[in-house]
This record gives sequence, C-alpha cells and structure tokens, in this order.
Amino acid sequence: MSKVQAYIVTGAGSGIGQAIAKRIVAQGHPVFGLGRDSKKLENTAKLLGAKNFFFASVNLANSNESSQMNAEIRKWLGHNDLTLAGLVNNAGVVDRGTFDSTSDGIWERQFQNNLLSAVRLTRDFYPELRASAPSSVLNISSNLGLRPIPNTSAYSAIKAAMVNWTQSLALEWAPLHIRVNCLCPGLVDTPIHPFFGQDESSEHRQMAHQLAPLGRMGTADDIADAAWFLLSGASSWTTGSVLSVDGGMGL
Repeated sequence: MSKVQAYIVTGAGSGIGQAIAKRIVAQGHPVFGLGRDSKKLENTAKLLGAKNFFFASVNLANSNESSQMNAEIRKWLGHNDLTLAGLVNNAGVVDRGTFDSTSDGIWERQFQNNLLSAVRLTRDFYPELRASAPSSVLNISSNLGLRPIPNTSAYSAIKAAMVNWTQSLALEWAPLHIRVNCLCPGLVDTPIHPFFGQDESSEHRQMAHQLAPLGRMGTADDIADAAWFLLSGASSWTTGSVLSVDGGMGL
C-alpha cells in the first residue's frame, strides 16, 4: 500500500499560502503549514480541519528555529507514514523605498526572508524529496522579479534571484525526477496590501483593478489554481518553468 503524499507550505497563515494549502487539502493531501503568526495558522487549521492541516510557528530566517522545526516535520511525516510529495516556498516580506534610502539592513532582510530561508528549507528536505520522487518544489516569486517598478529595488532583485535559482535547481535535480518551478504573481488581493478588505467602490481598489489588462486584481485562488497545476502530475513534463499569473500586467 502506497504512502499518503504530503506537502509543506510556508507562509500558510493567510493570502496566497493559505489558498495553496486549501487547494492541496481539497485534493486529498495533508499539509504542514509554516509561518510566523500562530493565530493566523490556527485560523487556517480551523478552515481546513485539524486532520488535514498541521502547523508550526517559526521564523524561517532564523537557522536555529528552522532546524528545530524541520525535526518536528520529520516526526510528523514518520508518525503518520507520509511521503513528502512537494514543498511550496511562499513565505516572504515586502519592503518598499527608494534605492538611496534602502539600507544594508533592508537588503539583508530581503535576502534572509525571501531567498535564503527558501534555499535552506529546500536543501534540508532534499533527502525526503529525493526519496519520494517524482516530487516537486514550487517557488513563489513575483512579477517584480521579472519587471521591476520604482521603489522596490531590494525586493525585486531578490525575487529575480529566486527565479534564477529555480531554473538552476531544476537543471540539477531533473535527473532525480524532482521538478522545480516558479510562479510570478502580479497584484493579488491579499492582506499584504493596505486596500485589502476595503469596499469595491474605494478609489485605491479601483486603481488596483485597472492596473491589469484583464481589468481586475488577482485573487489568492487564482494563484492556487496555477500552483496546484505545477505541483501535480498534470505538469509532469514541466520543470524550470517561470509562470506569470498577473492578469497581463507584465505586458
């Protein structure tokens, strides 16, 4: 009897990460969600069901915390006789500001939270991903990693690095049947934006909708749809892909 396939999703407390976790659970797979805010993770667990969603509050940018958490995930996998089918690196932070006002601390914060934490987690779970191959890694970058806008130099540069790392890793791990792909969302209506939850008639929301040629902001479910495609067997001949899901904003 084959083992149940499980997934790890970072930044699973809200927004895109929560939507991806919800989509994976809907396909019959348990998810271990990671994030900094335990209350948000608890809300996700209530939404998805305690039997489907397990979680740990952790600062992934802290290597010691990350290592301790990894041990807990391995216990969870072993105790429940699960195999690790995929890893979603979604957690991240956003810092805006002009280049001349962006300190070393901001660059280091972007690097630690938006790239190195994902690199570390993926490396640490390489044995499990290889043992369960065919398996997959999905990195959530940004359309700003492909086409930056003013006042986002640190964030855009690190997200561009994630795109390149995705493709490098895809080449290296293809012979092992571990697929590695990348999603680049555009403007998505999530709590990370100040206009989230405002009335649709608000000026800020109307302006945000108008930025996309398709005439609306994206939803977290839009990204989850694309994420599940890249995680699932439906994309079994796809690796190193960098998929923009942005309503045409990149055009």
